[in-house]
Amino acid sequence: MRPRTRWIPLPYSFALRDFSLRGVNMGIVSMAWPAFTPVSQVNHPPQRCVQSVGPYGFKASHWAIRELLSQQVQGRIPPERWVLTRSSQGRPEVVGPEPGFHVSIAYAGDICAVAATQHRPVGIDLEAIPYCVDDDLPTYLLSQHETWLVRYAPGIFVTIWTLKEALAKEIGEGLMGDATAIETASYALAPSGTLKDRPDGGAVFHDSFRLGDSDYALALTLGPPSG
Repeated sequence: MRPRTRWIPLPYSFALRDFSLRGVNMGIVSMAWPAFTPVSQVNHPPQRCVQSVGPYGFKASHWAIRELLSQQVQGRIPPERWVLTRSSQGRPEVVGPEPGFHVSIAYAGDICAVAATQHRPVGIDLEAIPYCVDDDLPTYLLSQHETWLVRYAPGIFVTIWTLKEALAKEIGEGLMGDATAIETASYALAPSGTLKDRPDGGAVFHDSFRLGDSDYALALTLGPPSG
């Protein structure tokens, strides 16, 4: 039995029209158990305990991806027909029934962000924003320019980190390689809520939003079109 997808309304600040024009389907999903109050009650503290990502959460996120893929083809292929697998790095991949589709997932507590595109790689990351910035930040994973930004504005770290994670997922390697080589400083300084073009034909996006009593940072990156 498939889980019921509980989509959370996307913040008004997100550049939803830009996503649509570039062929991106994106959404945020609640993975809370059905017995608890859905987190989609935006601007109201959720009255339930936070659940870790378990079998139900993974089923909910993967079914959400199938729904996005169905939207990509205007419902021509129903969600249940899409087949997903994972790469050796754990990246979700679309097996079929049609080629050329790319997906990405990011988890934060009991919500997740999902994205689907066609003929261009995509990466997405979602992080809870801490109430205070810890001095023990993993700056050894940052480039020289990123480290300089964090030194003078520690709060920008979560923006840099979500962008770095999203770019790593887009590339398909995760952060297993040289994380310092994934440069995000110029993108982190760009205005939030808008898609910023990249010299290689790709694009990047970052923004923050409040859900219940928690704040989150989200980043999405698109690779150049491949066809």
